[in-house]
Amino acid sequence: MLSEVLLEELAANADRMRRDQMSDRVRAALLAYAGRLRRFVDEQAPIDRSVAAVGAEVDKRHKRSFYGALREAVGVNVIATEPFRGAVMDQWVRSNTSLIRSMSRSTVRGIAKEVDEAFAAGMRHEELAKRWRERGLPVEFGTLRGRTKVIARDQVNKLNGQLTQARQENLGITHYVWRTSGDERVRDRHVELNGQRFAWDSPPPDGHPGSPVQCRCVAEAVLNLDAIGQRAEAFAVQRRAIQQFGRAAAPQ
Repeated sequence: MLSEVLLEELAANADRMRRDQMSDRVRAALLAYAGRLRRFVDEQAPIDRSVAAVGAEVDKRHKRSFYGALREAVGVNVIATEPFRGAVMDQWVRSNTSLIRSMSRSTVRGIAKEVDEAFAAGMRHEELAKRWRERGLPVEFGTLRGRTKVIARDQVNKLNGQLTQARQENLGITHYVWRTSGDERVRDRHVELNGQRFAWDSPPPDGHPGSPVQCRCVAEAVLNLDAIGQRAEAFAVQRRAIQQFGRAAAPQ
């Protein structure tokens, strides 16, 4: 999307461009685009809504997978109330909104830097547009396209890890076994952790699965059927209370 908007800026000023190099007017137009991008990311609500929508989809898939696996493991369908969900999702939205703003500002600085360098080198605007079209918009380190993919994968992994911890603890599960994805991309440290047992209240040095950057490992629950059964009974009591007395009876 950003590339298309930038190319529109170039096209709108094409009739004023010198043929041999980027003109002052083109340079000003590109930097004005950077200013537009900065103003856009300073508007909180649209970013919050977009991030929240992504988080909701991740949560939906995780919930279906989590309770499906639990049903297979214990042989019954556990329907749990989830008072933790709002706090987990709100924190993830805030963190990712901050990341998006940081990346957008990095893009502004990257655009400004390359425009200045191209202007000083006498580069034609077509060359700069072609570079961005092929490589993606610049950021301070790399390109927006590449950095966005890395951050998106990492943040989805983190949210899955956070939801796993919250849902396991909500069911009274206190320990898990570290499991890697089992391929050549697994870092050496996590290969060593594979198969080891950890408590949720005592994480390993790098954090729980999903916490380290680009970690694709998962936490396999150490099931305590008695504890899960007791929690399931408590959830049933809560649901009946909510049905009888309304939302005021919901756990806080």
